[in-house]
Amino acid sequence: MKVNGDISPDKIHIEKSATISNYGEIRLRENINRNDYFDEANGQTVSKYEYDEYIFCIPYREGLHEEIEANFDDWIATGRMLEQNAQASAYVDLQNELAAAPTVEEIEAAIREGANSI
Repeated sequence: MKVNGDISPDKIHIEKSATISNYGEIRLRENINRNDYFDEANGQTVSKYEYDEYIFCIPYREGLHEEIEANFDDWIATGRMLEQNAQASAYVDLQNELAAAPTVEEIEAAIREGANSI
């Protein structure tokens, strides 16, 4: 996912998950670009950062940061794959919801019959 920020990000950021016990939230970043521009309102040069970020959770363990750092290319490929799979999964879920939704004809028939729900 493309992200914009005011602070130069680390390539790897890990923190223990607040919602899943014994898991770490992994944030991997690549293609970090700094863009400077002059802010006329305050008269200063301001830096903005644009980068690709991948977020996922895995079981937390000591040495995880070093493991990811030593195999960064493999981990970033995993992050990309998980993001694509999540998007594909959300699309399939939406298609399934739409397929299960009542048709206009079914809704009209239920109204004619006085049904309160379908």
